[in-house]
Amino acid sequence: MGCAKEKENPIQENFVDWVHALVTWKGYSYVYKDETVPASTIGEKIGEVDAYDNQGSRGYNDEHVFSNRYPVGSELFQLKDVPESKSITVLHDGVYYKLDNSQP
Repeated sequence: MGCAKEKENPIQENFVDWVHALVTWKGYSYVYKDETVPASTIGEKIGEVDAYDNQGSRGYNDEHVFSNRYPVGSELFQLKDVPESKSITVLHDGVYYKLDNSQP
């Protein structure tokens, strides 16, 4: 019996090392901060992710709700008493995550 060599992981040539996990909505980039928020603070649904890419192979623009973390169909919501220009939330696997606007 010989020793089996472990299979090496292939290099992903198109992999993009994103600085932040993000969602773009209405021309703004909202950055994932690993902060959850309780359902009692959630306002109205404002949209959902319609373009996903974590490889950087596709561009995105203001017409799409894009994410490099959350899959197509992930729902976006307002936070009660917080302007959408400051923060929004995304519902993923039953948990609401806060996303902060990356622009001042």
